[in-house]
Amino acid sequence: MFALIYIILALAALFFLIGKSATLLVKNLSHIAKYYNLNDFILGFVILGFFTSTPELFIGIDSSLKGVPQLSVGNLLGGAIILLSLIIGIVAVINKGVSIKKSFHLKDMLLITLYICFPALLILDARISRLDGFMLVAFYFLIIYWLWKTESNVKVYMENSRINLKKDLAFSIIGLGGVMICAYFIVDISNKLAAILKMPYILLGILILAFGTNLPELTIAIKSKHFRHEGLSLGNILGSAFANTFILGIISLIKPIELPRVIPALITILFLYWLLVLFTHSAETGRRISFKEGLMHLGVYAVFILLQLAINF
Repeated sequence: MFALIYIILALAALFFLIGKSATLLVKNLSHIAKYYNLNDFILGFVILGFFTSTPELFIGIDSSLKGVPQLSVGNLLGGAIILLSLIIGIVAVINKGVSIKKSFHLKDMLLITLYICFPALLILDARISRLDGFMLVAFYFLIIYWLWKTESNVKVYMENSRINLKKDLAFSIIGLGGVMICAYFIVDISNKLAAILKMPYILLGILILAFGTNLPELTIAIKSKHFRHEGLSLGNILGSAFANTFILGIISLIKPIELPRVIPALITILFLYWLLVLFTHSAETGRRISFKEGLMHLGVYAVFILLQLAINF
C-alpha cells in the first residue's frame, strides 16, 4: 500500500516537472523561431505542435529502449483523445461556449484526420512494424509539405514577449534536459505501477500517462478565460494530435511494437475518429462550440474511460 502511494506521488511530481520543462522549451523555442521570421504555419502547426509533444517523444523513446513500447502507444493515443475531448470540453464549459477559428480548408482537415486515425489500420495485425513506422514518418512530412504549399491559414495561440536569443536558447536547453530526465523516471516508475495494478501497459498509457503528460494543456484550459476573445486555436490542438501520430512512427522505427492487447488501442482510435469528425464540422462551419456541446465532449471522455475499464477489467 505504501509502495503504491509512493509511486503515485512520485508520478504526480514527475508529471508536474515534465510539464514545466516542456512549457519552458516550447515558449523559448517559439521566441527563437520568431527571431528568424519563420512563417505562421511552420511556427504554429509544426514547431509548437511537435515540441508541445516532447514529453510523449522522450517517454516513447525510453519505453521503446526498455522493452515496453506499448506504454508509449497508449500515452500517444490517449493524449490525442484528451486534446480533442477533455481540453475542448473544459474550455467550452468554463467560457460558456467558445468559437473555433477556421484554420484549414476542408480537404486539408480531412487529410489531417485520416493521418491521425491511420494507426487504426496498422494495428489490426497486433503490431506496428518498422515499415508501418516509416509510412507514418513519411506521410507526416508529405502532409506538412502539402499544407505548406497550399498555404493553409493556420491560426495558433502564442504569447507575445520580447526576444533575447542567448537567454531563449539557454532556457530551451534547460527545458529539453528536464523533459529527458523526467521521461526516463516516468517510464521506470510506470513499469512498477503496471506490475502493482496488474494493468496492461497500453491501458496504463491511455488512462494515466496520457492524463499526466497533458497536464500543461489541461491547466491552460482551466485558466482559459482569454479564449473568450481569442477563440480556440485549431492549429494548437490539431498540431499536437498530429505530432503524436508522427512520434508513434518514430518509436516503431526504433523498435517494432507488439500489441498483445489490441482492443484498448482500437477503442481509442474509434473514439478519436468520432471526436475529429465533430471537431472538423465545427471548424469548417466556423461556429461556436456551445456550453452544451462542451458538456458533450466531456461526456465522450467519461464514456471512453468507463468503456476502457469495463472491457479490460
